Amino acid sequence: MQKLIGKFPAFHPRITVVKQGEETVQNLLRSHSMLLTDYSTVSFDFAYMNKPVLFYQFDYDDFIQSIIMKVLLIIKRFIWRE
Repeated sequence: MQKLIGKFPAFHPRITVVKQGEETVQNLLRSHSMLLTDYSTVSFDFAYMNKPVLFYQFDYDDFIQSIIMKVLLIIKRFIWRE
């Protein structure tokens, strides 16, 4: 998602797009009321705090394709014992 961060417009003054490294995760968890994320495990921390999490997989097709390729490579290695 970081490579696309510049494409996110400021829709509303209450919406903040934060680049990696600008804030600590701990500060963001504490100071925000909702999380929009792709596949990040920080969603578990946010949900544990009883705060809403929205998932948006902007690259779902690419992600699924890469998972399929990894599984096929594992199967190939298992079968051919590479």
